[in-house]
Amino acid sequence: MTPTINESLIEQATLQWLAEFGYETAFGPEISPGGERPERESFRDVVLAGRLRAALGQLNLPLAARVSNKLT
Repeated sequence: MTPTINESLIEQATLQWLAEFGYETAFGPEISPGGERPERESFRDVVLAGRLRAALGQLNLPLAARVSNKLT
């Protein structure tokens, strides 16, 4: 029997695929507001500013990191 293709199946397959390429994945409810490790104050925050700043810092882009401060 073929599994039903739904959002959850696609999400899990994508997360597994990204992890195989070395990307760090996180469980949404854990990083959501009120979660164990919240990374945004509200669901209206579409950019995880802390992660963006860290990534820009790793790329050694000081100007871009300063610009990202305007995201918060």
